[in-house]
Amino acid sequence: GIAKTLNGAEARSLFAALQQGATSSASSASSAPSVRTGLRSRLPKEDMLRLVWQLLNDQYLYQDKLDQENMAYTVAESIVSSLKDPYTEFMRPQSAKQFSDQLSGQITGIGAQVDYKENTVTVVAPIAGSPAAKAGVKAGDKILTVDGQSIVNIGFAEAVSKIRGPIGSTVKLGIDRDGRSMEIVVTREKIKVPEISVSYQGTVAVVQLSQFGKTTDRDLRGVITDVAARHPTGLVLDLRNNPGGLLHAAAMTLSNFLPQGSVVAHIVSRDNDIAEKTDDAPTLPSEVKMVVLVNKGSASASEIVAGALQDTKRAVIVGEQSFGKGTVQTIVDFSDGSDLKMTIAEWLTPNRRKINKVGVTPDILVPAVEGSRDEQMLRALDLLR
Repeated sequence: GIAKTLNGAEARSLFAALQQGATSSASSASSAPSVRTGLRSRLPKEDMLRLVWQLLNDQYLYQDKLDQENMAYTVAESIVSSLKDPYTEFMRPQSAKQFSDQLSGQITGIGAQVDYKENTVTVVAPIAGSPAAKAGVKAGDKILTVDGQSIVNIGFAEAVSKIRGPIGSTVKLGIDRDGRSMEIVVTREKIKVPEISVSYQGTVAVVQLSQFGKTTDRDLRGVITDVAARHPTGLVLDLRNNPGGLLHAAAMTLSNFLPQGSVVAHIVSRDNDIAEKTDDAPTLPSEVKMVVLVNKGSASASEIVAGALQDTKRAVIVGEQSFGKGTVQTIVDFSDGSDLKMTIAEWLTPNRRKINKVGVTPDILVPAVEGSRDEQMLRALDLLR
């Protein structure tokens, strides 16, 4: 069967998606609920598929080619890929572990957050200080080849596995950047994602989040509490090139800045419309002015945070139009280590603005400029001084 232990907002979203026939019970390992789904739908063409499988086992000449595990995974991948949803994906055990490691802040590879658009790996954002960033990889780059071999149309998981590799090895990426072709050589490293970074520009605090992973979910309230204790006159929340992450981490982030019980997003599934709200009291006084920085690499959970702070007029949004990823995924773990990452809902801002394929429009548009001056940050600081 399928079992998944969830917490808080994740559980509420999944309950909504699986409410028909779903049952819940207390987990023996924790107080969190456990969800199990019954098999209520027949597989399409199930009789034909069973017959094909039986004939292959009984009569196919090259029996050594019948790799049952690989064939089962291939069938699952084919079913999911037929949906043509870049955010719904069946992950084999290795890919599932890599995804989990990334949310935990530990990845191995070139250090770039990527998406799958039109069957092509597209860079959402290079991680600050990563090999990809140092080599010149930029948000929006399309990776077409790896060491001379095309990775277009081979599937997201396989494409990413080719980009990753042993620590210290090099990989030559064939890049399309706004119609221009180029090659970039990157040396792979073990990368720890520095999710939270705090600095000060005079009396203005600058808090940069590189993703909404488990570190942010666990540690950010303490960080903002420490920032508030220094009585800043303003706070810049830098979400540029932040590709998103956990919905709960986004809600927890907003709890630092909005009154307890504030709506941060509306989660709209097939059968429900749930208002996601903050659970805790704010840590930053409401009189401390805020600016949020976004760009085209700000996606998903970043857009939840920016959209909510914009709708509630708690912060001024500065920068460029964000990425436009407004759907919610849940992950179902299988006992063999594989995962199904599945779109179960779309989220809207507190004022019910659509973000998917639209993005967040800044209150003040400041395009990124090549060079040493960070015009977007300078504008944010000017607004807060």
